Amino acid sequence: MARRDFTIHPYEQHGYTRGRRGERKKKHPLYDAWTHMIGRCYHTSSKDYRYYGGRGITVCDRWRNSFLAFVEDVGERPGPGWSIDRIDNNGNYEPGNVRWASKTEQSRNNRNSKLTEDDVKFIRNVHIKGRTWLERGNTAELAQYMGVSQAMILRIARGDAWKP
Repeated sequence: MARRDFTIHPYEQHGYTRGRRGERKKKHPLYDAWTHMIGRCYHTSSKDYRYYGGRGITVCDRWRNSFLAFVEDVGERPGPGWSIDRIDNNGNYEPGNVRWASKTEQSRNNRNSKLTEDDVKFIRNVHIKGRTWLERGNTAELAQYMGVSQAMILRIARGDAWKP
């Protein structure tokens, strides 16, 4: 006879499961966001631990100890494809430093991103009005000035990267 598992999961106490009584319940995406956030910061076996917990990034006690508190503070996910993003990438997961962000916003808000929105506007302005570097076809000088590759300058100028 199979042994029964009577473990009560935190998300089951708060209505964040889907499925009918007696069926296997699926976890709510918000619960997954919460567990992955904690895993990245505290579980050394997580593939992303070195980028979060390994850098000293933590989750505030209120959220770490309570899924409901996390839900209260961050609210529902705006839609599919949105994920939790830290506004200050060197800051912790805590109220005031997180938001829901699209994949595009997430990709722009990382430690490796060298450009700001203003930098991109400058590159596009130079391209659109045909001033200096791009008018002369000298993307190497602009790329060096901005600290990115020539390919990135061209992708931004064409609208393939940092889409408005």
